[in-house]
Amino acid sequence: MNRPIATPRKRGRPAARARAYFLSNNPLCERCEKAGVTRVAVEVHHRIALAHGGSDEDSNREAICDDHHRQVTAEQFNFKPKGGDLDGMPTDPRHPWNF
Repeated sequence: MNRPIATPRKRGRPAARARAYFLSNNPLCERCEKAGVTRVAVEVHHRIALAHGGSDEDSNREAICDDHHRQVTAEQFNFKPKGGDLDGMPTDPRHPWNF
């Protein structure tokens, strides 16, 4: 099976500066805005993950809120919750935490 070659990720101060700059120019969650909701973006998401060969260019980035970032990352990497939601809370109503 051929896997895409992962793109190197920026690290340290250069990464922090690039992230801060992108969020200062894109302060609202793009996905919430499409739904008519105004919410602050706190994550810079790569539309095509670097691990899947995506670029580290602005054209491959989107500013999104934490909830959307968890959701799209789970979808991107095929994460399946095992008896819980994305926050780790059990979904089974019989679980002791739900009493």
